Amino acid sequence: MRLYEIVFVLRPKLDEESLKNVKDEIKGFIEQNEGKVEKFIDLGKKKLTYEVEKEEEGYFIKAFFSVDSSPVNELIRWMRAQDNIIRLVVAKAKLDILSLENTERRKADVSSK
Repeated sequence: MRLYEIVFVLRPKLDEESLKNVKDEIKGFIEQNEGKVEKFIDLGKKKLTYEVEKEEEGYFIKAFFSVDSSPVNELIRWMRAQDNIIRLVVAKAKLDILSLENTERRKADVSSK
């Protein structure tokens, strides 16, 4: 299995319950295809550089997941069909999860000083 990273943008008017439901649906889809979601990172609401589907802001989420390469195209097609997801990008992850967590800890240590 390969480690992938996905960044997707949700409509900004979604409440916390809807955000959780979207993450649960994605997790369920990946697990249904014999994959595993390693981590979700909420990046928060941000202003978009340009308008996308009549939205000027979006809620950004990054996820890391392991899966065989064949279901990735199905995941992309499925996510593009979802009304609440307005943009997404999938790539092979360059870092493993442990080095990612160490990087996040170092950033947190630096910002707390």
